[in-house]
Amino acid sequence: MTTCPVCGFHNGFDSNFCSQCATKLSSHATPVDPNASRPGYAPYATTPSAELPRSSNAVAVLVLGILSLVVCGALGPIAWYMGHGELQQINAGLVSRQDHGMVNAGYICGIIGSILLLIGIAFFIFFLALPFGM
Repeated sequence: MTTCPVCGFHNGFDSNFCSQCATKLSSHATPVDPNASRPGYAPYATTPSAELPRSSNAVAVLVLGILSLVVCGALGPIAWYMGHGELQQINAGLVSRQDHGMVNAGYICGIIGSILLLIGIAFFIFFLALPFGM
């Protein structure tokens, strides 16, 4: 076993990177006794006080995205815009990733609804441009 010099995690002898903190292990890492005690280090543990707030507009983005596909295509750009803003906040770490799937689904539905709206407008304009006498 090889001990990580950063976190003290016990990795296998053939490990190039630490399984706990992803630190590159040197080729001359020191083997240790597998029965030795491990340090109580958990770098990714979160406490309840460190939890991020949930996304405030996740449900609205999803509902607007679905409605843009089913009822009113004009809601598509709104869902697209709101979803983009929420995804930026999630990716920046300002809100919890718990609602990422819901926001992403509403965002994609908003994009599709916007594209369908543009296609509908293009067809409407095309058919208005046709002469009625043909």
